[in-house]
Amino acid sequence: MANTKSAKKTILVQRRNRARNLGIRTKMKTVVKVAVGAIENKADNREAAVREALRTIDRTVSKGVLKKNTAARKKSQLAKALSAMNSGKVAPKEAPKKKVAKKKAAPKAKAKAAPAAKKAEKPVKAKKTEAAPKKEEA
Repeated sequence: MANTKSAKKTILVQRRNRARNLGIRTKMKTVVKVAVGAIENKADNREAAVREALRTIDRTVSKGVLKKNTAARKKSQLAKALSAMNSGKVAPKEAPKKKVAKKKAAPKAKAKAAPAAKKAEKPVKAKKTEAAPKKEEA
């Protein structure tokens, strides 16, 4: 929790900006999905949809929600897919997602079971329930 008055005000500003940025980012994602769908379905309005998506991506950058390089990458992918579809080639598939190392559940389960067994073996110490004697006032 913030301690100073200025830190509390900063939190309020951050919340307000986050809500605004979330709406802008959501709108951009929606427009990009519509454009990708139009390209994949070979819709008549695919060029207009891509143009609108590029415009929206630029607007998102100008508002500071998206970084310049991220926007350039997204725009490049859209343009590449559109040109591939217009030239008659199959649109390139999305880049493969990064492989994330899977967590091994079995070793962790064994590791957690061992300390629990050790705790069960230790004798439980009795807690003192007597209160400290109070000092008498003179």
